[in-house]
Amino acid sequence: MAEAPYVTDDMVRAFAIGGTLETVAERLGELRRLGVDLAILKLGEGDTAATKNLIGTIAPIVKGEPA
Repeated sequence: MAEAPYVTDDMVRAFAIGGTLETVAERLGELRRLGVDLAILKLGEGDTAATKNLIGTIAPIVKGEPA
C-alpha cells in the first residue's frame, strides 16, 4: 500500500474506528459525549451468518448500553 504522508494519525482517528469491541465501544462513547449521534458502520465481508452475529454483538454498544 502506498504511503499517505498527508494523512495523519489524528485524521484517521477522526474518521475511523477499529479494533476490539471494547475499543469500538470506548470510541463510540467518546464520540457520543462530543455530540455525535450518527455513525456509519461497515460490518461483515459477505458471510451472512457472521455479519448477523456481529450485528447482534455490537448493537448494544451502538445504542450506548454496557458491552
